[in-house]
Amino acid sequence: MTGLPPQDPAGHATREPSDSWPPAYWAFHDMYHRPYLEYAHVQFGDEEAAHDLVDGVFVYIGTMWRQVSRRENVGSYAWKLLKNWVASDLMLQGRDPAAAETLAFERAIAADRPHPGRLPRPVPSAIRLRGADYGT
Repeated sequence: MTGLPPQDPAGHATREPSDSWPPAYWAFHDMYHRPYLEYAHVQFGDEEAAHDLVDGVFVYIGTMWRQVSRRENVGSYAWKLLKNWVASDLMLQGRDPAAAETLAFERAIAADRPHPGRLPRPVPSAIRLRGADYGT
């Protein structure tokens, strides 16, 4: 994993989401985009930088969905990917990613809870199950 967008079959870097990605990917995206964006925004302090990075992470995940969806825990993999990309960008800026880690995590979790004390939504079975039909 290089942190660069994956390439399409013609060898061009993929930078935009595709409508042809399977419904399980879009369910995953809908569930995690907002908390990931909140985490990145807290880390960067810049909404545009947060959007750019999170969009890049989701494009990477979408392009690699067939492989990603076979992992034991897709959510854990994606969270680690996000954190690694954020840490890399912050280090390139000469900033310490650990400084805002706890606050960012708490805000990311809170972004997915409209009511205090509500537990996070369960992962849809289409994401949890290996070998599910990911047809177009």
